[in-house]
Amino acid sequence: MAGFLKEVMILSLKDYILTRILLAIPMMFILLIVIFFVLRIIPGDPVLAILGGKAPQEVIDQKRHELGLDKPIIIQFFDYVGDLLKGDLGKSTLTSRPVWNEIKDRFPATVELTLFAFIVAVLIGVFWEQKRRPIEMVLLILLQEFIQFSYMLFLYSGSV
Repeated sequence: MAGFLKEVMILSLKDYILTRILLAIPMMFILLIVIFFVLRIIPGDPVLAILGGKAPQEVIDQKRHELGLDKPIIIQFFDYVGDLLKGDLGKSTLTSRPVWNEIKDRFPATVELTLFAFIVAVLIGVFWEQKRRPIEMVLLILLQEFIQFSYMLFLYSGSV
């Protein structure tokens, strides 16, 4: 009986994880849509922010065409999604380098910061909860932090 219950629990946990992963896909697409259109609705002109207010109109029009901002918004959206699916995240407006390279350059520092935060959180958790079953608390904290760190590492590893 205990073996059957354990098997059912494992299957339901696998189903739960699979369901959560599958639900993440439409949620990411919805977020993509919302963020894209909110960034288009907010006031301000990205071309003027890049070039400055004193740029000649010809240069502004050329930059708008280069960025695809002269196209209808729905075409801009589908171009954006198509580029994302190809792995093209565009160019940084600050450095003019591909965003992908910017992410790769900063990823080691992100992992270092995450590891340091993990260690600090475990130490604080261990010393804070010493009065209550220290071994069980340490194991629970370590398990929780490991799962959270693994999830973040999985998310970031897909973008490198």
